[in-house]
Amino acid sequence: MKKVIGGKLFDTEKATLIAEFWNGLYSSDAYSIIEELYVTDKGNYFIYGKGGPLSKYGVNCGNSMGGSSDIFSLS
Repeated sequence: MKKVIGGKLFDTEKATLIAEFWNGLYSSDAYSIIEELYVTDKGNYFIYGKGGPLSKYGVNCGNSMGGSSDIFSLS
């Protein structure tokens, strides 16, 4: 996944994975969460996270909720 934040490109395919978190729930579970900590070649840290519709990554899809993913800069 790629995302530009504050003029900086964060790309999970080009950055180095440092650590992972999984809450133990399968991806089909509405409360599932997976988060990965990355560092870029320039020393910028970011988190890539994804989760089910009832996790903190849930998004409103009109009459229902859906799972989603996002990137958050830590630099």
